[in-house]
Amino acid sequence: MKNYCKTYIIPYYDTSIGNFLKPEMILSYMAETSTWHIDALGLGNDTLHDNNYAWLLNRWEVDISDYPRAKEEVIISTWTTGFNRFYAYREFIMKSSENIELARASTIWILVDSTTKRPKRIPIDMIHAFSTDNGKMVERQVDFKQYNSYLYTKGKEIYVRKSDIDNNNHVNNVRYLEWMIDSTDDQILNNYLIKNISIEYKKEVLYDDRPIVNFFSKEVNNEIIYNYKITSMDNDHAFGQIIWRENR
Repeated sequence: MKNYCKTYIIPYYDTSIGNFLKPEMILSYMAETSTWHIDALGLGNDTLHDNNYAWLLNRWEVDISDYPRAKEEVIISTWTTGFNRFYAYREFIMKSSENIELARASTIWILVDSTTKRPKRIPIDMIHAFSTDNGKMVERQVDFKQYNSYLYTKGKEIYVRKSDIDNNNHVNNVRYLEWMIDSTDDQILNNYLIKNISIEYKKEVLYDDRPIVNFFSKEVNNEIIYNYKITSMDNDHAFGQIIWRENR
């Protein structure tokens, strides 16, 4: 099964001002579609649990060209483009019911031991079950290696809620994006739309952690670029960059 598709009807509670789908929900729908894909292959949560495996998300690269609205139908397609030891590369594209592209994403996942959280080599039979396709959606745009050297504005401390914890017993990956958006200046939130999202996850956030979102911004060619670093104590949990375009 090279490609897997899933259709969603957007509910009002997944939308924001103007009834447009929230950007974090685009990522959530994509991640949900990947779960349905592995279930369809017989490699879902029960199989992962029996083998003491878990998939952890390492990287998002997302381009958003348009935002659908409440009650509209969207179709998300996903497929894998390759495997390298314990890394898996997965692509997504979201289209409207009229076959108009709305968003696309490239992701990197790591197969780990669910107890130790150490990487595990992906079994050959799992690779064969997924099959692969060469259609990569978004090229890597940001090198996060320099992100520790930047001068950030310290944001507010985040209090992790029990509802933030997913089935891997850590904060769900979409929450990191929500924290980044919540740390963005109101003037940007009210007048700009997200064009591109890049996130690299470094260390999982657990329920007892008290993460802080640090950020700085700059304007380039009429777009606003926000850079983020989520930390707690001496841990770097995630780096991110969001490019905002003017809402016209």
